[in-house]
Amino acid sequence: MPIPDQQVAAIRSRLPTAFAKFKCFGIWAGLSSMYLRRGSLAAATYPWPVFHSFGRAVIALMIGSCVPIDCAAGPVIWFKLTMPPGVIARGPEQGQGYTDQLVAAVLHNLPQYPVTITSVPIARELQMMKEGGPYCASDLLKTPERENFLRFTGPYGYVLPIGLVVRAEDRGLYDRYADEHHMMSLEQFMHMPVVLGVVAGRTYGEIPDDIISRARTGNHANIMPVYEDSGTGTLFKMLSAHHIDALLAFPMEQVYLSIQTAHIDRYYAYPIVEAQALMPMRFSCVAAAATDDIFASLDAQSKSISLQHTFQRAYEQWLPPYLLSTYRTRLKAAQASGLKMVVNNAD
Repeated sequence: MPIPDQQVAAIRSRLPTAFAKFKCFGIWAGLSSMYLRRGSLAAATYPWPVFHSFGRAVIALMIGSCVPIDCAAGPVIWFKLTMPPGVIARGPEQGQGYTDQLVAAVLHNLPQYPVTITSVPIARELQMMKEGGPYCASDLLKTPERENFLRFTGPYGYVLPIGLVVRAEDRGLYDRYADEHHMMSLEQFMHMPVVLGVVAGRTYGEIPDDIISRARTGNHANIMPVYEDSGTGTLFKMLSAHHIDALLAFPMEQVYLSIQTAHIDRYYAYPIVEAQALMPMRFSCVAAAATDDIFASLDAQSKSISLQHTFQRAYEQWLPPYLLSTYRTRLKAAQASGLKMVVNNAD
């Protein structure tokens, strides 16, 4: 006699909900049908415990014969560095930084991924990524060391390179070392008896990073790292308090933090001879199966002209007028030399 409908429902309730996300081969249809509907033969021949054991074997076989499709994406942790004006975590301009706007746009385009956004100091962020997990970010520069545990998309945009920031009152000590274009050699600066502030774990470009690394082990300049979440802001406070002599920062960081602290004339930034090229910005994810799907989507997004324009517009909103023309000129020059990005000149 057939298995009662109530028992069929009970059996189905025991099946893993994951089966709803699988497309299985013919064995799934055949064996499940035999298990659930051909009860007259099975139940008549075998007692229920034996048939139930047979059913469990069928389920195991069904699992082995299924392939996942259309599976819901797993949760992803998205790191954002609190480095204004890239990420603005508090105040009336909260969420309006250029990285804030980029992340909001890209996640709006990828609603299928459940993402939790969090902020930790960059040194901690990199350590967590090294240890593995479903982690992604949009503001980590690509380096050979990071490529050991991260994968990077193509560039979604470009930013101006770092500068060397000193107290304006100390320019008399350093101007003589600058060239005719008022650019400073970081290599030469590192041979002075100065203390340079940096954010621990942050990269400032391949050549500056190499100079800093050698200075750490040399007998000249001292390197003062900071580990706070908003590390660059801490460095400006240290510079103002004469705890360090100089720091490295991106141009907009210096302008933004100077305005925020009402000390716009207190600091002076030298462009660095060894850091003149625009710096490519990329999405990055831990190189693991947990981020395979979202990384593929992010790589496609990085090639989107619309998203590239979104980033450029957001970035230029924070550029002071005297840097806007410089940025666009250098972006055009880079594009002419083969940089794959359409420059948006709209104001």
